Amino acid sequence: MKNNQMYMSIPLKRWFFVFPKRTERDSLDFLEHLRTVATGMHYEMGEPKTVVLSDDRTVTYINNLNDCIAKDPKMIIIVVPNNAGDRYAAIKRLTCVNNAIPTQVIVQKTMIPKKGNIGGVLSIATKVMIQINSKLGGAPWMINFPLKGTMTIGFDVTHDTSDRSKSYGAFVASMDLKETVKYYSAATHHKDGNEMSQNIDTHLIGALKAFRQTHGCLPERVFFYRDGVGDGQIEYVHSQEVGRLVQTLSSIYSTRGDGKTPKFTFIIVNKRINTRIFQCEGSRFSNPNAGTIVDDVITLPER
Repeated sequence: MKNNQMYMSIPLKRWFFVFPKRTERDSLDFLEHLRTVATGMHYEMGEPKTVVLSDDRTVTYINNLNDCIAKDPKMIIIVVPNNAGDRYAAIKRLTCVNNAIPTQVIVQKTMIPKKGNIGGVLSIATKVMIQINSKLGGAPWMINFPLKGTMTIGFDVTHDTSDRSKSYGAFVASMDLKETVKYYSAATHHKDGNEMSQNIDTHLIGALKAFRQTHGCLPERVFFYRDGVGDGQIEYVHSQEVGRLVQTLSSIYSTRGDGKTPKFTFIIVNKRINTRIFQCEGSRFSNPNAGTIVDDVITLPER
């Protein structure tokens, strides 16, 4: 990637580079590495306003970041000396959650060449540049998508580690990958399955509205990948969530007046399986080729 232009690049302008005084040399060296890979990737990267912190206390970061935020930056790159979770959470809460400003947090040790190997740091700088462009709304790469008018949706659930009664659902939908790299996304907090089903319903309505605003029409096909489902929840998801989604699609598409609804595919992704599949080549066994699909004989008949 460091010698090729990204699929869609959003220039990095009006941005801040924040680092503690004791990381100054490593931080400025890494800034030079970012400039190097930006040139190779034909990426437009403006000069940052640097902010040197007197120390690495969380309150010092927050106070200085508030000053940066007041100047309405497009991006803030922040260097931290270690992986302290409380400081990282405070930075993200202030910038991303409270002020909707994208940030890239870099730990000091990842900027330092191991055994003088500059190539390793340039590789990291390339990955950082890809993340920055993506967070600004660009796209590093694209597949040759075969179908027009398709919305692909992903939904997953995570559980609060400190309070198991709380769950959070994350929803993301493509806006026709043959036409645009835009996505619609939403996240919600819920305490039980009924809330979760209703949230998926609401998210789907929001995604369809965004699709119509982007293209002036509704999608012809909808693929829904549902993650975070245990074996004991499959029947509930099938009877409750799928039913609500089909009902929602019917309701929204009825406004088109032609009686058509989209082709709808709901896929449950279950990663917690014990099955292991091998390819036999004479007396040797190896992993199957990439892209192999096994959908018969050894699979459960109802799936």
